[in-house]
Amino acid sequence: MEYWTARTMQKLLGYDDWRNFENVLQRAATAGKSAGIDSAHHFVGFTNMIETGKGAKREYDDFYLSRFACYLIAMNGDPSKAEVAAAQQYFAIKTREQELARKYLNAQERVKLRDRIRVANKHLAGAAKAAGVREYALFQHAGYMGLYGMPLKIVKKRKGIPPKEELLDRAGRLELSANEFRTNLTENALQKAGVKNEHSARETHLRIGKGVRSTVQRETGKSPEDLPIEPSIKKIVSAAKKRIVLPTPKTIP
Repeated sequence: MEYWTARTMQKLLGYDDWRNFENVLQRAATAGKSAGIDSAHHFVGFTNMIETGKGAKREYDDFYLSRFACYLIAMNGDPSKAEVAAAQQYFAIKTREQELARKYLNAQERVKLRDRIRVANKHLAGAAKAAGVREYALFQHAGYMGLYGMPLKIVKKRKGIPPKEELLDRAGRLELSANEFRTNLTENALQKAGVKNEHSARETHLRIGKGVRSTVQRETGKSPEDLPIEPSIKKIVSAAKKRIVLPTPKTIP
């Protein structure tokens, strides 16, 4: 694992007196503990030896520091010191880069999931037709009723999605995954059971939707209709094509 030493950080942050810097270390460790972080995982004390002249050596205290520990130390240092101010700016920039990278990755995963659902729906449509479905809109309605416990129109209103926007274009990764699973599982169930009438096909879609709904509720404590919406996938795709808005992901050392 990567690490730095407290003595190195002392010099980088412009502290001449180790005792003064120890106070900063203590404040940083306390701040981590207040945030629910086990300081022992980030501040690891050790003893080193230093030559004092004519071959003599003496012990001195030091700490192994994680990147997070260095961040806490910078945030709890004396901001009037130019070195501390520079360190705080550095970590602020790195934190922002990580936030943008996470948002970028989340957006890309949502786009991939949405595309996979389109493919899955095509396969489901084929399986439904083979099962005798003629009113495909009613068949899809049954699946949404099972998953959301209410019609699609009401789900969108509940989530605050405009009528002209598609529900799945505003869904997060979890909700998209639940819909993909519902779709693929229904296709498999229709084929495995050899369903050959429209009523049974709808009942199958409804049943599987309810099963996925139950899993989401049990594991998250929320119903699918209460999962938060996210920025429109269509806008994300449009922005990517224009090479605007979405940041380029960075490698965080």
